[in-house]
Amino acid sequence: LQRLTLFTLGMFTFWTMLCDKLHISFCFYREYYFVNTSLSWCDALTYCQNNYTNLVSIQSQSQSNQILSLAQNTFKDAAWVGLSRTDSQNWQWSDGSNVTYTNWERDLFCAAINVDGTWTDFTCSTNFYFICYLVFMEIENKIILYVSYPI
Repeated sequence: LQRLTLFTLGMFTFWTMLCDKLHISFCFYREYYFVNTSLSWCDALTYCQNNYTNLVSIQSQSQSNQILSLAQNTFKDAAWVGLSRTDSQNWQWSDGSNVTYTNWERDLFCAAINVDGTWTDFTCSTNFYFICYLVFMEIENKIILYVSYPI
């Protein structure tokens, strides 16, 4: 019987190394915070970085749906997310994560999520509510026992 240890990182799981000793597992969790103060994108980014982790980055339709369901009746028009243009063609998340999902109309330099879930870009000086996230880590020592049965 070959024994493997399951490590988790956030929503990702993968198998690695023989399970011959105690291993440490790291779990990352993300909480969303809707800030009902209207700020420019730059000021919202600074606020989130000083008080949480960053402006929210959205990597999938399911994550977008989760955020919108939590935000029901929180904002009326749009709320800043951490997406902005680095130049006329390229978009970047403020936390450095890859842009793997988009859902919007486009033309300006900072992105906001609308109440219907679509995204709109605005001039970065426009004031909107905004969405921050906080990442925290939990460390667990785990011993995983495996039992083999004859086939």
